[in-house]
Amino acid sequence: MRRNDGASAYQLAVAVDDTAQGIGEVVRGADLVGSTTRHILLYRLAGLRFPRYAHVPLVLGPDGRRLATRHGAVTLADRAAVGGGPRETLCWMARSLGLAEPGETPATFSPAWAPEGCLGGRPFGRPKPERHVVSWGGPVNGRGDPMRATRKLDGLQSETERGFGEKISALRRDIHREPELGFDTGKTASKVLAALEGLPLDIESGVAKNGIVATLRGAGGGGPTVGLRADMDALPITEETNLPFASEVEGKMHACGHDGHTSMLVGAAHALCSMREELNGAVRFIFQPAEEGGGGGQVMVEEGVADGLDSIFALHLWPGLPFGTAATKAGPIMAAADAFEMEIWGTGGHGAMPHLSADAVVISAHIVTALQTVVSREVDPVEPAVLTVGEIGAGTAFNVIPEKARIGGTVRTLNEGLRRQMPGRIEALARGVACGMRGDATFDYRFSYPVTRNDAEAADRALKTAGALLGEGSILELPNPSMGAEDFAYFLEKVPGAFVWLGVGEDVPGLHTPQFAFGEKILSRGSALLAALALSS
Repeated sequence: MRRNDGASAYQLAVAVDDTAQGIGEVVRGADLVGSTTRHILLYRLAGLRFPRYAHVPLVLGPDGRRLATRHGAVTLADRAAVGGGPRETLCWMARSLGLAEPGETPATFSPAWAPEGCLGGRPFGRPKPERHVVSWGGPVNGRGDPMRATRKLDGLQSETERGFGEKISALRRDIHREPELGFDTGKTASKVLAALEGLPLDIESGVAKNGIVATLRGAGGGGPTVGLRADMDALPITEETNLPFASEVEGKMHACGHDGHTSMLVGAAHALCSMREELNGAVRFIFQPAEEGGGGGQVMVEEGVADGLDSIFALHLWPGLPFGTAATKAGPIMAAADAFEMEIWGTGGHGAMPHLSADAVVISAHIVTALQTVVSREVDPVEPAVLTVGEIGAGTAFNVIPEKARIGGTVRTLNEGLRRQMPGRIEALARGVACGMRGDATFDYRFSYPVTRNDAEAADRALKTAGALLGEGSILELPNPSMGAEDFAYFLEKVPGAFVWLGVGEDVPGLHTPQFAFGEKILSRGSALLAALALSS
C-alpha cells in the first residue's frame, strides 16, 4: 500500500484500526471522498463491515485553502481573543461555505436560516462543558437529537434499525449463547447493564434477585410514567437449531424468545434516550427474571416495581403470525394457568397375579380418561377451558404391579368462577374412580398465573400505534385469546396496559420447542414498537 511517490499509504491501517475500535460512523471533510472509496474497497477485501460515512463541506481560510493552524485564530477561544463574536464567526464560516451573499459583511449578515439568538451578544468564550454519553448509535446529548425525533412516528422504525439494529442483534446472540433459568439470571442482567451503560437512566438492579429497573425522565417535565417490560429467563430444553450462536449451556435454551424480548427493550431504551427532549413524563424499563413458571412478575409487583405507573406494555415474539404483524385484543389475551398433582394408591403385587392386587397403573389410566369429561361434559361449550394430563409415572420393573402411581397436569381457564370450581371437580372425580377400583388418591392443586387481561383503551392505543408505525396492513385485532399463560398478568392486575404479540412468521417452529428460532430483522421493529408505545402514551 504505497502512494504514487512511493511513500507508505495509511488507508489499510485506518480500516484495521477503526474495526478494532468498533467505529460505526465517520464524519469527514468533503475533500476526502476519494479516500473513502479506497477505504471501503479495503474493508470489503478484508471481509470487514465498513462504517457509515458522512462528508461535510470544509471551512476555508482567507487564502481559500482548508482551515488550519497556519491561518492563526481558528478556535472559538482564539476568535474571541481577537474580538470575534458569534456574528463575525458565523459570517466567516458562511462565506467559506458559499452560504453568504457576495460582499456580505458581519454588520449586514442576518440569514433567515440562522438559529434565533445565535448572532447576538458577547464574544465566544470557552464552551460550557456538556454531558455526553456514548450509546450504541453514537453520542446522546442533553440537547441534541441524533434521530431527529418528534412525537410523530415517521421514520422511527428505520432510524432504530440504522442506529441500533446491529447492536440489538449482537446482544440477543450474546444472551442466547448463555441461557439462564428462573431467578438465576445474573449473567444476563450483567449484559443488560453493560448495554445500558452511559445512558441517562436511573438504574436499580437486584430487583426480584436479578431483575433491573431503569427509568428515563423526559426533558419535557410532567407527564405519565409508562412501563415497558421484558422477560430474561430461558427454558430447560436442549437446543436443536444449529445456529452459529446456539446455546453453550447443556440442557438450557432460549426457546420462548426472551433473548429477543430483552434485547428489544434495550434497543427501545437507547432509542428513547436519544429522543429525551421530545419526551414528557418518564419511561420505566423493566427487565424481569423468572417468567417461565417462577412468577418473577408477581415478585416484582410485590417489590413495588409497578407503583406509580400510569400504563404498561410488553411484547412477545409469536410464531404463527405473519412476520412483523402486531396483534392484540381488549380483555383476556392469555389464560390463567394452574397445576395439579395426584398420587394414586393401590395394592402392589406380582405381575402374574393381578387378582391379588389393586393395580395403581390401571386406576391411573381410568382417572386420566375420566378427567377428559370435566371440560367436555361439565363446562359450558362456549366457555374456553383446557385440562391436560402431562405427566404419568409408575413402577420399577416389568413384572411388578406397583402400589403407587403419579399423575400431573395443567388447567387453563379464562373465567375466574370456573377456575375456582375446577379443583373440586377434578379431586372428586379422581378419588371416586380410585375408590371404585379398590384404591385411593391424594390430590394437590396450585393456583398459578392469573388471566392476562388487557385494558381496552390500552389495547386500542397499542393497535393504533402499531398501525401508524408499521402500516395498517401489519396489525391484527385478535378474535380469540391464547390458552397459554404469561406472568405479565400480575402487572396488568395492578396497572392498565396491554400485552402485544409480534409475529415472527407462519412457518417458524413453535414456542417451547428445541427448534424455535426467528429472523433477527424483527428485533429492531420490536424496539421501535416499544419506543412508539411509550411516546404515544
